[in-house]
Amino acid sequence: KDWTRETYLEISKIGEPGIRCLEKVIADYEKLTSERLISYYRSEYVKALYCLGCFYIDQPKNIWNDYVCLKMLDKEFDQSISAEDIKYIGKAKDYFIKCFQAETELSLEDDLDFVLLANCIKEWAESPMDKMYRLGHVFLEMFFIMNLINRKDSPKTKIFGSKCEKYLILARQIGDELKRKHISGKNTWFINEKLAHYYIICGDYEPAIRLLEGSRDSYIKNTYAVACMLSTAPNKFSKAESALCAAAADNYNQARDISQALLAYVYKLSDNKEKLTQLISNKK
Repeated sequence: KDWTRETYLEISKIGEPGIRCLEKVIADYEKLTSERLISYYRSEYVKALYCLGCFYIDQPKNIWNDYVCLKMLDKEFDQSISAEDIKYIGKAKDYFIKCFQAETELSLEDDLDFVLLANCIKEWAESPMDKMYRLGHVFLEMFFIMNLINRKDSPKTKIFGSKCEKYLILARQIGDELKRKHISGKNTWFINEKLAHYYIICGDYEPAIRLLEGSRDSYIKNTYAVACMLSTAPNKFSKAESALCAAAADNYNQARDISQALLAYVYKLSDNKEKLTQLISNKK
């Protein structure tokens, strides 16, 4: 069977009954007046909020690779951002904020203590590290969009950026604290990668490079190489090439095509015509 647009639409509809069920769980919980029932069903409420937030933040079209490739060529990004994608990100933000507020009286506007948050790991239905990461990711997307529509100097954009950085740093600190206490062994490289996106958008390439240096994950090597190529470091192309050659040779790399495309950019920007020709011929 050929994979048509209708096929994909049909598959996307499979999730609709699940979304409606989760929305009903949330709506019914928010109508509760009994403190006993509110406490009893809180975990299910939090999980429903988190699940829907994750669903909506994954819906917008991924334009990151297009953006950074144009940035490396010193060209403007001219794709429009759909109203639907903006709506998805707004929904994700609302769900993740509710998810955080459901299990604590702490305010997201306060200077939050990562040790205090890490200690909530056993009481909360969703990990405090994951909650902060998701909030950071949402505000990263909002900050990204504001930059794309030429509103990077807007006060609102600066607020989004500040919140993105704050929540992602908190998420990493919580993760490190949980590892220090041997409560969780989950790595925090994926958080560093999103934080590096923030610094790349800001044009702060050195912090992005430092965050990702030494990672073994191929998709992170891609982001590391982008930061290197955009930086002013004298050895930026050799660093990027080394990372991308390893990523392109990784058979488990799900972003292998991106690694190879970025490697072509390394050779193009460094005017290495011989290696570029060889890379293209190997792809044929």
